[in-house]
Amino acid sequence: MEIQKSRTDESFTFMTDVSGIITIVSPRVYHFLGYTPAELIGRPFFDLIAAGTVRQSAFVRDALTGKMPFRCLYLSLTGPRGLVVDAEISGLPLAETGRACGCHGIVRRLYVRPSTAEAASDHASQAELLLDLVCHDLNNMNQIEGGYIELAMGTLRPDSDAYGYLERCAAMLETNSRLLHNVQKLQQISSGVSTPERVDLGRILAESLRQFEQARERGVTIDYSPACGCYVMANELLRDAFVNVIGNAIRHHPEGTPVIRVIVGETIEGPEKWCMVSVEDDGPGIPDDLKARLFNRFQQGPGVTGGTGLGLYLVKKLVESFHGRVRIEDRVPVDYAKGSRFVIVLPAADR
Repeated sequence: MEIQKSRTDESFTFMTDVSGIITIVSPRVYHFLGYTPAELIGRPFFDLIAAGTVRQSAFVRDALTGKMPFRCLYLSLTGPRGLVVDAEISGLPLAETGRACGCHGIVRRLYVRPSTAEAASDHASQAELLLDLVCHDLNNMNQIEGGYIELAMGTLRPDSDAYGYLERCAAMLETNSRLLHNVQKLQQISSGVSTPERVDLGRILAESLRQFEQARERGVTIDYSPACGCYVMANELLRDAFVNVIGNAIRHHPEGTPVIRVIVGETIEGPEKWCMVSVEDDGPGIPDDLKARLFNRFQQGPGVTGGTGLGLYLVKKLVESFHGRVRIEDRVPVDYAKGSRFVIVLPAADR
């Protein structure tokens, strides 16, 4: 319901009895506060006063029960669905045979606050817009900076100190770009803008692996047999989960040339059928005490420097948004130092 702002609706009058119960209230209260007169007659006026104001003050109680006149009393009144109106109240005692029997007052509107839900929604929309603008501009600047770094490196000998410094700059720029990418994906998950649909898991995996063609040229081995017939309820964001897991295996390998094996299959758990993807590598592995914490936000693996700590957190949030699960295992049972296995399990969709 929209509260009108015309001059005649900026106030309403009321009467209370000696207990502060509303006995009469003008129809304009509906446009002022959102209640009809019938909804308010018989209720204590104190019930309309917002918590945290001077509701319990003896002065307010005396004023509204007709024990004393009052002028320009400032209170916040609450309406339906979280509406809050800051108001000014003035009134005079009502007397009968010399005894107080209530009060007659007028309420003037000072300010209508948005409801908590409206305010939260407005703040969230502003934050999303700001995040979009910042990420867009920073990504553009990263591309420009990356181009200048490449040009500068082209003028130097690969064995020079300056070349090495620029290589480190390029690596940090890549880390920054990855951070921005992950933040944007997390925003999409939290805002619920992505709708799951029936997708071919094999296609998503194939598209994910295509991003590592240059890594293969540098000696990275990725063993994968295309999966057929595995469908899940997800969307294109699922690709980011696989890219993050495989990218981690490459970045954290001591020599940068891991052997990665991607296996796709189906499993039955109770009445449910699930599609399972495991990504295993021959890297340094992950100690048991770190496995459970590795999916926490800003948590990094052992010996990692320059990362953002958001990659695996993003993986977990993505998989869970599709009602799936992700876990870490040792590639060789009981010997974590021989590599890791990331297992992503997603509910199978009907074919």
